[in-house]
Amino acid sequence: MQRVFWPPVALLAVSGVLLVLAVVPFSQGKEPGQKTTPLPAEELQALAGMFLNRIQETTADEATFDSDDSQNRRYQNAHALALVAAALGQSEDAKARAAAGALWKAALELSDVGQREQAQALLQQARDALDGKATGGKVPAWNDDVAELDGVMPEVGNQQNRINRSLRRLRRRPQRVQQAAVFLAATARLLQAQVPDEDEAEPDQIQVWKRSAALMEQAARELYQAARAKDTSKARAANKRLDQSCHQCHEAFGIDE
Repeated sequence: MQRVFWPPVALLAVSGVLLVLAVVPFSQGKEPGQKTTPLPAEELQALAGMFLNRIQETTADEATFDSDDSQNRRYQNAHALALVAAALGQSEDAKARAAAGALWKAALELSDVGQREQAQALLQQARDALDGKATGGKVPAWNDDVAELDGVMPEVGNQQNRINRSLRRLRRRPQRVQQAAVFLAATARLLQAQVPDEDEAEPDQIQVWKRSAALMEQAARELYQAARAKDTSKARAANKRLDQSCHQCHEAFGIDE
């Protein structure tokens, strides 16, 4: 199976979306650098269910399971699931926290599973964890090896596209925008531990990365709140700020748009 690996600078842009370090809390306005608050468990659980369904599709039969496309999709969705599990591990929901370790373990194993029967068993383990029927295991911190970035990054572009499509009917389906905003915030928190060092970027570029990250987190937080309120105008404005934070880092790193 061939996978796309993301160099540090390329991590900044997927489908026109800036992917950066998040340093602004998600649900309360605070100064950058202060402790962030947990992400909403309901949206995270919905995302986990979506990724599990996608993985399930890759196990329909032996031919489907063995195809390069299925292996790549399984790898990407499993690491997106691992990211969500890590976020659930920081949740205010006690049941979600208790199940996060088991969900995370199953997700990582699914990312590189070699046999269809094993994948189906792992899927059941993950679903049991999501339903609160399986608990225990290590709950990862954001500075652990939560997920592979080359697995997570393609999903960010998917979620940004989901936002753009769903804003047109926000009043009818606000949950889609809420979930996408939460996924972007979770990805940003993962990237908090993935800031380029001086061997990968210039000091001024690293500073731009961090500053733009703060704007990204703030915009994602505002987008989530606007979607909950079904306020299309505010949601569009927040989504525009997401793009603006992207352009800042594109300019700093010389990335063509």
